[in-house]
Amino acid sequence: MASTQKINYSIHIIIALIMLSIMGACTDFSSTFPVDNSHKRMFSPVTFTTDSITATSVNLDYTRNPLTAKYVMDISKQDSMKFDSIVIHKEIIPADSVSYPTGATIIFYTKFNNLIPATRYSARIKLVAKDPATADSKYDYVVFDTKAQ
Repeated sequence: MASTQKINYSIHIIIALIMLSIMGACTDFSSTFPVDNSHKRMFSPVTFTTDSITATSVNLDYTRNPLTAKYVMDISKQDSMKFDSIVIHKEIIPADSVSYPTGATIIFYTKFNNLIPATRYSARIKLVAKDPATADSKYDYVVFDTKAQ
């Protein structure tokens, strides 16, 4: 039994030495591959949903990004996400965001009032970076219907 343990130990040592020699041979390729900075932009929020829809109001929920200077939100009425008839445009700075925890995630939301009952709306959000060299995120979209009174 002792000789079997010595063989297993020797095999493990040999495998470890091979792995170390392979890892030592790795090269940093980051400087040899070009990076296209024109695609450098903010990520859209991981979460963008509706909550607490009533006849005249809605909460738009989103995840916060620590690199964001502000959130830009638009709500458009009955245009199937074309945003030809924007009825509300709002810019929110992170310090003014209201939040609530859900599991391990903290969700932020903005409440929009004065909506028309029984109406379909489209909403969109984009993030504007603190760093002016970073492009805004792409828009993320959601559609909702307010309740009838």
